[in-house]
Amino acid sequence: LNLVRERAHKKDRAAMPTASKMPASLPGNLTRLVREEMRSKLADFVRTLPEVQQEVLRLRYVEDLSRLEIAEVLDLPEPLVKSRLFEGMKTLREFAERIESGGE
Repeated sequence: LNLVRERAHKKDRAAMPTASKMPASLPGNLTRLVREEMRSKLADFVRTLPEVQQEVLRLRYVEDLSRLEIAEVLDLPEPLVKSRLFEGMKTLREFAERIESGGE
């Protein structure tokens, strides 16, 4: 019985790729998957922000509008747009740091 376990254990270890035997594309694929997962978590988190912050973040970083353009679209003073962008990005950065440290 121990011989069977020992053989199975050796077989399992042999099947595990070592760093030198890993396909070159594996680290790139893992990095891509981690980035996609983080983007997904951030997108989910953005939906929890106040709607006014969501809107200015979307207009700035998805639609690529300037603060002045956002102010015109939303009929808001530019300093208020700047403030909402700042607060939204600060909140997103804090959330991203928690994700990276394994807190989420």
